[in-house]
Order: sequence, then C-alpha cells, then structure tokens
Amino acid sequence: MDDSRRRIEALETELQIIAREHAIGIATGTRQSNSEALLSAERERLATLESRWAEEKALVDELLATRATLREKAGVVDSGNDALRAQLVDLQQRLTALQGETPLI
Repeated sequence: MDDSRRRIEALETELQIIAREHAIGIATGTRQSNSEALLSAERERLATLESRWAEEKALVDELLATRATLREKAGVVDSGNDALRAQLVDLQQRLTALQGETPLI
C-alpha cells in the first residue's frame, strides 16, 4: 500500500507540474490525460488494497480471539473446544484463500 501511496503522490506532483507548464504556454500534449488516467487507476488500486487489508485484519483479529479463547479453556472438559478448533481451521482457511500469494498481513 505504501508503494501505491507514493505513486499517487508522484502522479499528483506530475499533474501540478503539467498544469504550471500549460499555464506558461508549454505544450503538454497527452501527458495530462495520461497522468490523470494513471492516477485514477492507482487510486482504484489503493482502494482495493485497503479494502483487502481491512478484510485480512478482521480475519486475523477473529483468529487471534479464537486462539485466546482456546487457551483459556485448555483442560476444561466439555468446554466446546471442538467447535472452537473447527472455527479456527475455518478462519485460517478463509484467511489463506483471501491472501493468496500476496498477503498484506
């Protein structure tokens, strides 16, 4: 996400430079429309990454809470540990599926 934010900053700077050049009569050609398109695409990419990060974080938080509950109930007979273990496995599988080959967390 940091790379995406840096690209957005660079593209915003580029657009400011293009605007100044245009204001003093320097031909900017298609640079402005190209930079605007790149900026729009990068903003969409960042929004997607932030959304995915939030989903991953929610799953990780739930996973950690489930682990903590299991630790608290360790040794207690008939405490629902099997259901918690199944939930833990499900959460881990969901997290793995969401992260794919490029985990954010």
